[in-house]
Amino acid sequence: YYRFICAFEFLATVTRQMVDFSQMTGMAAYEQAEVRRCLGLIQGAQSCAMFPLLIIQGFLFGYLGVIQCMCFLPICVSLFGWVSATATSPMHLVLARASYNAVTYTVFNTSRELLWLPIHPSRRDVVKPFVVGNFRYASRAASCILPMVLALFSGGHKTSILNGLLVALGVVWATLCFTARKPYLLEFYDSLCEGRHVDFDSAHVDLVQPQDEMIRTLLQQHAEAREA
Repeated sequence: YYRFICAFEFLATVTRQMVDFSQMTGMAAYEQAEVRRCLGLIQGAQSCAMFPLLIIQGFLFGYLGVIQCMCFLPICVSLFGWVSATATSPMHLVLARASYNAVTYTVFNTSRELLWLPIHPSRRDVVKPFVVGNFRYASRAASCILPMVLALFSGGHKTSILNGLLVALGVVWATLCFTARKPYLLEFYDSLCEGRHVDFDSAHVDLVQPQDEMIRTLLQQHAEAREA
């Protein structure tokens, strides 16, 4: 499960740098006044999109789950790469980038934090600082080197290769999200079992019947998943 968290962190950091670079490359063909107008439109469009996302993201997490909601950003990454490669108008880039930003600042950031929820606090306090600190900074360094490597070896096809990589990385990321569903559940059940220091039959345990049944069911499902 930790490998999936590191992979998500690496892909989020690398694709962010690639999206920025692709946007600058795509807008370099327009006049300065048009570029300023597009940047303003991106800020306005992403703000308008963030409000409904913030309102419905609770429903999305409750209905789809954390891992499935994580797939929203890979879809936006692939969409941005495809739009950047085929755009015939600056408004196409504006809408694609605004969608990417809105999903990043709402659903994805919440999903990224909720990925740590199943991990037991004793392990979370050790692993999380490394992932969000050293590993994230190393990913940023790697993502800064990638455009320079493309500029050296891709010749005049740098933009096309970059957009193709964005589409491919988005597909790979979405595939990893679906693959991470079982490790996420197993980590959650492990944490639940590790934190279970109570006797269900004790008179000091204040659990109503639905809570008691839910915890017993989760523990039973965990045992069955381990056996499988």
